[in-house]
Amino acid sequence: MYTNKKIILLVLFIFSYCADTNDLYYSIAEANSKIIVAFAIKDAQCNFTHRLTAYIPGEARKTEVDACVQAIYTKLCGDWNVSNPTPFLCTSINYRTNFKIRGM
Repeated sequence: MYTNKKIILLVLFIFSYCADTNDLYYSIAEANSKIIVAFAIKDAQCNFTHRLTAYIPGEARKTEVDACVQAIYTKLCGDWNVSNPTPFLCTSINYRTNFKIRGM
């Protein structure tokens, strides 16, 4: 019985190790596009124009990018019509640069 538990734990460990973590991250282009589109939509809603000067230089977690986009959409126009309306959730996005090339 003890040996069976070891085998089950070993198999679970192997499957969890082999899981594709790329599914948790947006590519550089996807992450930046989502944020740029959110800025453009909010600018159109609030009749204001912002110039983006910073970009995410690596793959970013989907949950963090989605939270950033949601924070942009929920910002009031009065708070949006300033020189830098970027929500804190957007400035604190973590990214990785040591990613695997997709498809390899």
